[in-house]
Amino acid sequence: MLAILREPQRDSFSVDKLARNPILTVDQLLKLKSVEEIPDCRAGQQKFGDLQSKKDKFLSVKEESSELKKRGGNLQSQIDSKSLVV
Repeated sequence: MLAILREPQRDSFSVDKLARNPILTVDQLLKLKSVEEIPDCRAGQQKFGDLQSKKDKFLSVKEESSELKKRGGNLQSQIDSKSLVV
């Protein structure tokens, strides 16, 4: 039964049709429900890819922010030292 569900080339196949089959046992219906809840593998890979991309961008922005804070601190030190001279 589960092997039928994994065959993506069967366009005429419908999980709803199978679920309405009066021959299925309660156990088989529960298994069918579990299989329905499994996300599409490609969609999962896409989501993880998007998350990795966002993580990489975040780390880049964080590194840039850290660098700008260092520069800001250096500029403030220069301003403070020059204002003491004046």
